[in-house]
Amino acid sequence: KTAFVIPTGLYEFETMPFGLTNAPATFQRLMQTILEGLVPKRCLIYLDDIIVHGRTIEQYMENLRIFLDRIRAIGLRLRPNKCQFLKQSVTFLGHYITSQGVQTDCSKLQAVQSWPTPTSAAEVKSFKKLASYYRRFVANFAGIAAPLHGLTEKGRKFLWTAECQSAFEELKAKLAAAPILGFPDTSPGAGPFILDTDASDHAIGAVLSQISPGGQEKFISYGSQEARQKERHYLLGFPFPVRTDHQALQWLSNFREADGQLARWQETLQELDYVCEYQREAQHLNADAMSRHPVPVEVVKSLLTADSEVDWGSLQATDPDLALVYARQQHGNNKPTSQEMKDMTTVARCICVRWGHLQLCNDVLYYMEPSKPPRLIVPRAKTSYVTTRMHEQLGHAGTRKTEAAIRAQFWWPLIHRDVEEFCKSCDTCARVKSPSKHSRAKLIRMVTTAPYQRVGVDVMGLFPTSQHGNRYILVMVDYFTKWCEAVPIPQQDAATIAKVFINTWIAPCGAPMAPHSGQGPAFESYLAANVCSFFGIRKTRTTAHHPQGNGLVERTNRTLKMLLRYFVHQVSAANWDDLLPQCLLEYRSS
Repeated sequence: KTAFVIPTGLYEFETMPFGLTNAPATFQRLMQTILEGLVPKRCLIYLDDIIVHGRTIEQYMENLRIFLDRIRAIGLRLRPNKCQFLKQSVTFLGHYITSQGVQTDCSKLQAVQSWPTPTSAAEVKSFKKLASYYRRFVANFAGIAAPLHGLTEKGRKFLWTAECQSAFEELKAKLAAAPILGFPDTSPGAGPFILDTDASDHAIGAVLSQISPGGQEKFISYGSQEARQKERHYLLGFPFPVRTDHQALQWLSNFREADGQLARWQETLQELDYVCEYQREAQHLNADAMSRHPVPVEVVKSLLTADSEVDWGSLQATDPDLALVYARQQHGNNKPTSQEMKDMTTVARCICVRWGHLQLCNDVLYYMEPSKPPRLIVPRAKTSYVTTRMHEQLGHAGTRKTEAAIRAQFWWPLIHRDVEEFCKSCDTCARVKSPSKHSRAKLIRMVTTAPYQRVGVDVMGLFPTSQHGNRYILVMVDYFTKWCEAVPIPQQDAATIAKVFINTWIAPCGAPMAPHSGQGPAFESYLAANVCSFFGIRKTRTTAHHPQGNGLVERTNRTLKMLLRYFVHQVSAANWDDLLPQCLLEYRSS
């Protein structure tokens, strides 16, 4: 995508330049690939902003060591002056994070506080984008910002009212006094969670809080969105009260001898240890106002990863192809000499030829390539295992997809041959999949060595009836010179075609050795056979329903139709046959 041409040649960037639209996504994908398996348990990443975390000093140092090993293995570099270590608080993506919780970054909010009163819809949109980034810190954010939403509607005249000014000032004040959102405490003896909720037809609004050890209620999150299955784990296994403005929900939890749908509801809710508390609507505004602006659900699918249960290092150390390579990498990284390589297997020699791409990381041998993640080198005993696992997990995909998926994580010298042989011999694929290839006859090009030796003949139509009563065109093309004759005819019967062919082609040019046509009734008639016999012609034909067999004539028909359409558009369709000679002149002159 970065290639460009100048008079001195073709050039392409070897590294990612600034300005490309896909550059951030490409870099993020690179970081996720490099740190696969570490996120989010050991670190968090967003482009070049990375946080390595741990609950204790020992855990932090272990996570940091693993992270640095990954970075070093891939060949990336870190600037020491941009790194901070052993921090108890940190600013990350516009948030200030401490052990107490998450709060807004004061330096970013300063831009919100100093924002002048908007004078256009574009300025309102810019302010909303900045303020919405911190909407989870503001209760009833959507309700407060409602007067500003209409100002950005397409086609609406911009009119700044007192209500808009009030909403603008209130948002700035709310953001300035945004609370610290705490972390959920799931340790034994922790305080109960409190969930304030309200629901509309499409979404739920909620405030999740928890009683701290000191008896204070700390807020964990404000939100409005569609209900997600994974968020049930916040409350599963912990006793908590549910405060709601629907008193009927208390009746449901106390209902006896329920049946039907009510019984199924009760059975589902019995998984949770909750007490339903009624709260009047006037006291339930914190959750009620947030349930009218649903946020779409985003589903993230997991990626296919390598099998972590296999002890790859031990297998590599005892593999007949990798044993010497593994030992040399483990003790000094000395490449085997030419004499030593003569005694190796063919596979081992192929690996040694790529010695510069080999690297030992965490006692496992990897194959390294620029701009690609490390790929585990598979021992001979496990190539079939890896191929089988990947082929089955991909739903018995073909050779190309299976090989691509394996190459993303693994490497061995004969990977293409092994994958191809495995997919061809897979019993499940042979039973389930239909044959992808069909036997076809070998294509043979028909060669002509002289003019008028081979002539293609075809009928083009049906056209609107002209003033002369013509509705078809008989097209004749010489395969050697590409000379074309086209004659309008009233009907495509055998007598008409035979007469026109004799008068237009045989009389001035002589009888061709092998005219070639389709299998239309006029060309396969008894009269056509007699004409060919009289002139000593050996006629050939295309296969049924396969006009490609007379491709030169079909392509000429397309050109004549285009020319005829052009001239008819300028004059009239009633006399299209009078325009045919002009079309032939254009064709023969080009």
